[in-house]
Parts: sequence; structure tokens; C-alpha cells
Amino acid sequence: MDNLVTSNIRQRPIRTMVSVAGVALGVCLVMLFTGLTHGMSMDLQRRASNVRAELIFMRPGAIQATSASLNLDVRYADRLKAINGVEDAIPVGRYLIQGTTGIGLEQIDGVDWEPYARMNDIRIVAGNGPS
Repeated sequence: MDNLVTSNIRQRPIRTMVSVAGVALGVCLVMLFTGLTHGMSMDLQRRASNVRAELIFMRPGAIQATSASLNLDVRYADRLKAINGVEDAIPVGRYLIQGTTGIGLEQIDGVDWEPYARMNDIRIVAGNGPS
């Protein structure tokens, strides 16, 4: 059996090199995409752990790779505040763009600072909040 393998490698070296390159490329791509998704997942988890919100409302299909619009009308927050037991509701604008390195995505969130700071118990020691 070993003789058959070595003779095939000697008889067809180009096919062997192409096969090795194909397997190596497949392994590299699996590692790349696994690392990329793990990093994006960890970033999303870190962002979510810094927000004290209990629920985040989105319309179906709201998460898109190049979204630039709000996924719900901001008046929806007023309707949520009217529900008994809801302490506060804050609309958040989310903008996704391609990362500056060309790999991955960057997310920019836009919020009204005062209610957001109050909800997350953010206190600025010196200076002013964003406007």
C-alpha cells in the first residue's frame, strides 16, 4: 500500500501539489472565517454587555450588511413607554460599514445622550457628554 502511494506521488507530482494546495487553502479559509466570526461575536457580546437594556426591538430583516436607516420608527419608543412596567425606551440608530482594514464590519450607534446615560447609569466626571 505504501508503495502505491509513493509511486502515485512520483508519477503525478503536479496533481499531488494541486491537491496539497487545495487542502491547505481549505484549512486556511476555515481558520480565517472561524476567527472572523468569533471576533465579531465577541464584539457584539461586549457591546451588549455594556448596555443595561432588557429587550431590543427590531423589525424582521433589519440586520443587513450595509444598512443606513433606522429599522423602526422612533415613535415606537413612545408606544413602548406607555406599557405598564416599562421604565424607559430609547431609540437607537445603527449604521454598519465595512471595516477600515477591509475585513469585517464596523458598527456606529446613534442615541439621544441624556436618556441613554440615565438608563445605563453613565456619569461624566469631567467635560461634557456628546451632542
